[in-house]
Formats: sequence, C-alpha cells, structure tokens
Amino acid sequence: MTVIDIEEFQGGRRPNAICWRRKARLSPEQEAKLDAALASPDITARTITDVLNSWGVMIGENVVAKHRRGVCSCSTVASQAVAA
Repeated sequence: MTVIDIEEFQGGRRPNAICWRRKARLSPEQEAKLDAALASPDITARTITDVLNSWGVMIGENVVAKHRRGVCSCSTVASQAVAA
C-alpha cells in the first residue's frame, strides 16, 4: 500500500503562503483606512472587499473574513486582538 504525504493539508494553512495583506500594494493612507476597517466590527467583510476591489486589490470576501478571524497565513489580526 502506498502512503501519500498530506501534511500540507493538515492544520488548514499552506506552508510558506503569503497573506494577501502583505501582497497588496497600497498607499500609506489606504493602509491606515484598511487597518481601521479591519478592526471595526461595524464594517462587514463584504464592504471591505468592495473597497479593496475598487482599489485594484482583487480578492474575495472569504479571504477578508479569514484574515479578520486570524486564520490566514499571517494571523496579524489575531495577534492585534490579543494585544488590545
């Protein structure tokens, strides 16, 4: 019987993946606005996605939602929530 290595599927994260947040090319003003929007529970992931798409960052709502929950490759939101 052949054993297939599926380690990269375990844990829900791809090894060496780069978060969309780090890939996005935003101005300092856009960065500040995005940080505030991500931190606000009153702004939906859909709204953030719409604004990002209008800025030329083409991602989906689920990607933003995962980032907010801290389950993306960078987990910056989770570490910021703990620090607050």
